[in-house]
Formats: sequence, structure tokens, C-alpha cells
Amino acid sequence: MEVIRSVQGEEMVIYGTDDPRRRTFVDTGLVGNVEYAYRIRSFLLDTSIESVMRSSGFWLNTTSSATDVKPASGDITLLYGVNSNPSSSVVYIYHHGSLVTRERRLSTSRFSGTISRSGAPVERDDRDLRSESVSVDTPPSDIEVMVSTPLGDFRSIVQVLIAGISDSDGQTVLVPHGSSPARDVKRWPNPEGATRTAVSSDRFAFLIYVASGRTLRVLDDRLNEVDTFQLPAPVQDLEVHGESVWMIDRDGNVYRANISAVNRIPIAFDWSPVTLAAGARPHALSNGVSGQIFLLDPTLREVHVFNVDGDYETTWILPKNRDFTNGDIHAASGTSVLVLDDGGTIHSFRP
Repeated sequence: MEVIRSVQGEEMVIYGTDDPRRRTFVDTGLVGNVEYAYRIRSFLLDTSIESVMRSSGFWLNTTSSATDVKPASGDITLLYGVNSNPSSSVVYIYHHGSLVTRERRLSTSRFSGTISRSGAPVERDDRDLRSESVSVDTPPSDIEVMVSTPLGDFRSIVQVLIAGISDSDGQTVLVPHGSSPARDVKRWPNPEGATRTAVSSDRFAFLIYVASGRTLRVLDDRLNEVDTFQLPAPVQDLEVHGESVWMIDRDGNVYRANISAVNRIPIAFDWSPVTLAAGARPHALSNGVSGQIFLLDPTLREVHVFNVDGDYETTWILPKNRDFTNGDIHAASGTSVLVLDDGGTIHSFRP
């Protein structure tokens, strides 16, 4: 076990032991009126446990679970989830390939970290969307839309929001999926040069953010557009959490903004770049229930963890024999953080 002290961004290992019976350590090196923070790294057999700076939480890399999803070149595979109960979460693998769009339901356990399949794959009717442009998220509240069936039209609860760029007309599209294909598909002119979308739900203000290129649209929980803003760069991924929003651009740069709002509706964003480690180039992000931000970096094969205020906390090392260029990351309702690699294997980190 090692104890690491951080002072003004500089880290130092101040204590280490291989005695598992040792429970107490007194830091005698505290000098002056300076803010200190600690984290702990523990090695048990072949497993590494590392605490998060300024918190009491440990994250343990517990399992690697193979799935039946095998992405090919040009495909996109994404993770999204819904809260199930305090002991587990339901997570979906959304795979948009060249021939079929398929969704697989998984269940993750908080206590064991195991991932299990739940039911058979379901095909989605999203073939008009360009694979490289697709993004998914769950709605912020119970949204109802009109759906069409052979027996007539009726209202259905939206289960997932799918954004992308239409292959037929080149427009930005938001598809609210319920139990049947929805009629309430939203379309907007696609910004010039935009190749990627990002959709994110704000579960505090009950708003939906749809980004395409440099354009960010804000919708209410009835899918009505309330305002449009400009992003600092073309979007790769974007996540909203309460009063802040994070985004990754197409070059792997990361930005964070505080949201100024009136009656829950955003009126301004104060974007600023986030400093990353040398060589870092993340391409996917997810936020946990506490506001922590998890950045998947396929170049360094790492996950960079930041707190809700934008301060760096720690880095998790991913398997070096795996590729994550087309992977994704999802924080599963506080029970675990899941990382999907290019081979279809999910790597689970849990508290």
C-alpha cells in the first residue's frame, strides 16, 4: 500500500508498506499554511485499488466481460443506461453498423461488479443515420410522443433519445424512441462541416442538449427548442450535469463551462479549456451522479477523472493490449464505470 500526498498539484509518495495489518499512518511532514490532499494506492494480488483525491471513494478495476458486439470499421458502438435499483443498473450497448442497428441490454451489479446479459438483442430502425454521427442518451424525465402502429396511433413513453445526421437529407436528427417507432422526430439544418452529434439530458433542469458541429440546441422535456448557442469547437462528445457542461472537440481538446440560467433555461456558457496530461486526446466522456467526469483517452489508454469543479483527481490505466479508438465510457448510476473497447469487451470499475 502507498500513501500519496498532493501539494499545489505536486504528488509525492510519503508512505509505503506491504504489511496488510497496518491500519494507521501519521503524516509528520505537514508544514505551513498549505492545502494538502491524499490518495491511497493498494495492490492486492493482481488487483490495484486507488482512491480518488479529496474523497473517501475507491475505484476497483474488477472485471472484463466480453460481449457479442464486434464493431467493424465505420461502425459506432455506444453505452447508455438507466437506473434500475440501488444494487444494480441496466446498461445498453447501442451498435450502429453498416448492415444493422442493434441494441443489447446488460445488467451490472454494484456488489460484485459483474456484468450479465439480459434478454435478446433488439433491432432499432435507425438506418438513415450516418454511423459516425450517432449519439444516444436517456431522457431527463417521462417524455411522451405519438407513435404509429398497424392498430393506429397512440402515446408512448420515450425510452432513449438518438441523435445523428440523416444520410438522406443531411439534416441533424433527434429520434425519441418508445415502444414503437415515434412520429415526433426532430430535424434541423445541419451546420456546415458537421460530422458528429452529441445528445445529453440534464436531469436536474429537465432539459435536453443536442449538439452538432459548433451548434448547441437546448430543448425542454416536450422536445420544444428553447434556444441555440455556439460551441467553442466542433463537438465530439458532450455531457451536462446540473450547472456545468463538459465537451470534447473533434481534435481531442476538452472544454468546461458553467451555465448561467434564468428559470432553469440557459442564457450563457463561460467556456474554458481543461488542461490534460501531455499526449492526452480523449474522445468520449461520461459524468457520475456526484458530478465526477470520466474521460476515455484511447491514445494513452487511460481514463482521466475530474471533479465537478473541473479539478483533476486521478488517472486509471486501461489494458495496454486493448484498443479503445472506437470505444465508449459510461458511468452506471454510481454503481460502476464501464469502458467498452474496440473488441467488444467491457472493463468495469466500481466503488
